[in-house]
Amino acid sequence: MPDPINDAESYGVRIAPVSVADGEEYWRVTRVHHLTPVENGGKHHIYIDAMDADGNRMFGQRALITWEGGSQEVVIEKPLNEPGGNFPMFKWMICRAEMMGLPSDGVENLRTDHPDEAVGNTLFHHSFAVDFRRSIAGEDEEPPDTTQSALAKFVLFGPPDLPATQVYLTVLADYLAENALAFGFSLADALKAGHVTLVGVHPQSTREALQAANIIFAELPIDPGALLAAIS
Repeated sequence: MPDPINDAESYGVRIAPVSVADGEEYWRVTRVHHLTPVENGGKHHIYIDAMDADGNRMFGQRALITWEGGSQEVVIEKPLNEPGGNFPMFKWMICRAEMMGLPSDGVENLRTDHPDEAVGNTLFHHSFAVDFRRSIAGEDEEPPDTTQSALAKFVLFGPPDLPATQVYLTVLADYLAENALAFGFSLADALKAGHVTLVGVHPQSTREALQAANIIFAELPIDPGALLAAIS
């Protein structure tokens, strides 16, 4: 299995892998993301998504959020243009997130008492996205191709403040990890790559800049289902 993406480690957030026997179904964490100030917009939430083995959202599944003295279930029921479910964290809560129904990896030390960064991420106003995928323990997957430089290929997402961008990140989390692809939201970074894949909404000026730099680029479908089919 590819290693999960966890860009929240610097905030003390850790993944606690569950112990399961080979061949057993379980919930695997594929991505933990600390929302940027633009993405967060002053909120203080845990955003949860649950996918099947093919990357499709599993509506009706339940996550469990626990903290000292309390717990709450979160149902995966939101529309596809936003994360599947969410839970508001309040002052001094230290939370753990895991899925229900099967053995599950956990994500621990989710909290909001981080210092001010910029408008949108201030003390007690930090948020995290946690993605789970229903998996089978011990399944072999091809290792990523590491023969090319990190920016031989780059996946450029649309504006990070759009809810749809979070959906695309969730859908593509395993694909990015398995293929060791560099990704981000910056056109400047994309212009350093030999090949760029556009995901989400982009202005025509982005395409013109890539063409002017003689960079080969492709665009994935905007519809999440069609996007999954395109990378399969």
